[in-house]
Amino acid sequence: MFHRILSAAGVAAASYLIYQAVAFAGPTTKINKHNTTSGSGVILSGEKSTTVQLSLPSCPVGEALLITGVVAAPIVTVGNTSNDVVNLGRWAVSVATYQNVAGGSGQVPLVLHGNGPETLSLALPAGQDSGAAGSSNFPVSVNLLPFSAANNFRHQFAVHVTTACGNAFVAN
Repeated sequence: MFHRILSAAGVAAASYLIYQAVAFAGPTTKINKHNTTSGSGVILSGEKSTTVQLSLPSCPVGEALLITGVVAAPIVTVGNTSNDVVNLGRWAVSVATYQNVAGGSGQVPLVLHGNGPETLSLALPAGQDSGAAGSSNFPVSVNLLPFSAANNFRHQFAVHVTTACGNAFVAN
């Protein structure tokens, strides 16, 4: 029993020290209010991919729209998707983001890989520049893998992208 008390005290002390270290280090990226935009897409039998088009919010002048989270999952509804979801193999979701550097930026997509009917999620607390503030046509790709394999099923996916306005990191 005594070792459990010491263990709990150790966890509490470590948590406090981590909290203090983060508080004193300060944020490297300024984040404002978070927004989540959602959409869905269908990959029909015989197809390999779909693109989900999302509308993203605008940011104040001088701030970038940062991607802070992505969640994607197959949708199970009564009908074909509930029967076909068990046949879902490997798949991936790709969200366009940009790494800013002095004098420009380069696209570096966020990619999440799934194996079967599972929910994929990614959190980026500091955010990554979307390069698309205020865009009404922000594409998120969902692909079946391997891309050369035959698809005899209908798969529907939900995609949720969380954003925030802030100052994007610029690498040297």
